[in-house]
Amino acid sequence: MRYLLDTNILIYAYKNLGGCRRRIDVHEPQNICICPLNVYELEVGIAKSRPPQGMQLFLNDLQARFNQAALTNEAASQAAKVRAKLEQQGLPIGAYDLLFAGIALAHDLILVTRNTREFERVPGLKLEDWYD
Repeated sequence: MRYLLDTNILIYAYKNLGGCRRRIDVHEPQNICICPLNVYELEVGIAKSRPPQGMQLFLNDLQARFNQAALTNEAASQAAKVRAKLEQQGLPIGAYDLLFAGIALAHDLILVTRNTREFERVPGLKLEDWYD
């Protein structure tokens, strides 16, 4: 099984909250992916942090340890289809969450998130919560 980590799981791991760090560490690094959205969201946090060094070291480690799941054309297409379907049902989710879902679907990854309530709306998306 291969996993895509939502940024909230990474932040919990960084802060050593819940079981996130332990759950990440028990998996082989090649089975865990991060994506450009993680980098973006963590870089925003780094830009706002004082001091930013700890989070920057954490991000550098993530990028060195884990595979990168790309935001490909297929992932964008998957995200667009999910958006249209959920909006038709009156159940939209956030733009970044749509992209995380699209990446997970396109690469056949299990999305690991604490935000299961939002992502459960996405048909066919496999989810796990590693916090508890």
